[in-house]
Amino acid sequence: MDQQNQSMRLVLSTDAKPRLKWTHELHQRFAEAINQLGGAEKATPKSLMRAMGIPGLTLYHLKSHLQKYRLGKSQQVETCSDNKQDYIEIQSTGSQCRREISVGNQNQTTE
Repeated sequence: MDQQNQSMRLVLSTDAKPRLKWTHELHQRFAEAINQLGGAEKATPKSLMRAMGIPGLTLYHLKSHLQKYRLGKSQQVETCSDNKQDYIEIQSTGSQCRREISVGNQNQTTE
């Protein structure tokens, strides 16, 4: 994995104030590091930097991306919420929510 870290290239925008472009591969590594650290709420920019080990990646890059990642996760759960029905969320992937709805003594699964 150390060899992989050395070959990973960071892509910066050509704006007046260069920004890091989060490629799919870089985001995958970020998500793997978050899972390795126990989730987005437990991960910190410094722990992510250590776990990812990619030269050139700064705390500024990680802090910003982690904030957006957490916001996206919270909005995803919010989108899945429905105040009209009682349910337990089973799985949430992408824009699709699978949930178990309690209706009296019967349980239904919807997507």
